[in-house]
Amino acid sequence: MRLRSTKGGNKHNFDPYGIYGSRSASRVLTARRRREQQSIGLILIAVVAVGISLATKYWPRAANLAASRNVTLVLPPAALPVVADSNSAESVLVPTEAGRLLAIDIRTGSSRIVLESDFPLRVQPLADGERAFLPAEDGTLFAINWQSGKLLWRATVGNSTSTRPCFIKASVQLPPIVATPPTVATAPPIAAASVVATAPTVTPSPTAPALAASGTPIPPAAIQEELIVAGSDDGTVAAFQATDGRQVWKQNLPGGAGAGIIALPDVQHPAVLVPALGHSATSGGLWCLDANTGSVLWRFPKAEDSAAPQLAPPAVGQSADGVPLTYALDDSGAIFCVDARSGHKIWKTYARPAAGSPPNRAVMFRTEPLLMPVAGAVHVYAGGNDGALRCLDAFNGNLLWTKPFDSPLRRAPIAMTVATGTERRQYVLVNTRTDLEMLDAQTGSPVYTMETGGPAFCAGIDAAGHILAVSDGGDFETFELPR
Repeated sequence: MRLRSTKGGNKHNFDPYGIYGSRSASRVLTARRRREQQSIGLILIAVVAVGISLATKYWPRAANLAASRNVTLVLPPAALPVVADSNSAESVLVPTEAGRLLAIDIRTGSSRIVLESDFPLRVQPLADGERAFLPAEDGTLFAINWQSGKLLWRATVGNSTSTRPCFIKASVQLPPIVATPPTVATAPPIAAASVVATAPTVTPSPTAPALAASGTPIPPAAIQEELIVAGSDDGTVAAFQATDGRQVWKQNLPGGAGAGIIALPDVQHPAVLVPALGHSATSGGLWCLDANTGSVLWRFPKAEDSAAPQLAPPAVGQSADGVPLTYALDDSGAIFCVDARSGHKIWKTYARPAAGSPPNRAVMFRTEPLLMPVAGAVHVYAGGNDGALRCLDAFNGNLLWTKPFDSPLRRAPIAMTVATGTERRQYVLVNTRTDLEMLDAQTGSPVYTMETGGPAFCAGIDAAGHILAVSDGGDFETFELPR
């Protein structure tokens, strides 16, 4: 039954959904379709909610790891620390802006000053047993015994130094020796009936070189020496004997030396790799110098007018057939691999900006790459200013994975291997703006987040497998992985 008003038409509709036939068939079908669409939408929302819940529960994410020990240092660090290990002690050497080198005992956390300089120490020390080699900002290279604090020697590299030195064994040429005839004293005359003298028997020394004719220089002898090769901001690269600091050779490059020098310890032809800064007036790139003489063996790129800004020190490895290779990064976002014997390019690739970065921002690499064998392959890890850590195949340059972070990566990644029974797992430690991240080296999946409370210098791993970090604020922290 329908109720109709006497005026104004149908003002009261008691059948809005057309159940009793007050709507047309098309309107009934439209309403039915609307209800079906609403039901489908609700089902989709429920599926997405369940998916998010499962992803939150089971998706790989880093577990937070708090420091097992936190010690406040008397001075904050100014550069990357290093773990120094000798037979009797293990310490972390921390350079500071105040010109003091701190040695932190890993077992107790106590610190002491082992070197005092009038200029800032802004370079990572080079440790070799009880010895440590460290350049200061004024261009002075110090050699000390970090356990006793004794100064072994000091030498001048250049005007200012911000380059990490390297340690290498090379053949040092001794200065030539000029042979002079011996002076023979004239004996007094002897009477005729004197005793007959016999000529003495002389046994030559097996190590003594044969004397040449009078006034003829003997060819210089070569001996194996331990050298410290250091660079300066004015382009000077010099080698010093590690025992006494005597300068062996010096080379002047057209551009200032980069952040660190790397050794190529070939037995017959040792060499060093020097990243050089370049701009409009100087040639940058990667330079290879003979460790015996300091002469230039090759540079990359080969073009003389190529600025090729090169700041970070390279990484060194070898191919499957034993060819020595070097991997380097530059400010143009390039990652390249060259033959370390000749400087010929093997492959070169450019990094694309990470997702979320401005499209017009170029990727720059300012950190040292990490070369690491992983699961039968070899990976190259490179951190960029866009906050992304990239993992590439070392043999062809193909990108394997990218892990983005919320801040630029300005410190080199560090390799870490953890042995659990018969299983060995490999990880990469990454310094970010707020913490220290531990990633699976093969997949890039996050494993642990070490809360440092601010930017930190990861000093490395001690003999017990503890992760050591020194924050910008001066906190020395130890992180112990769960068993």
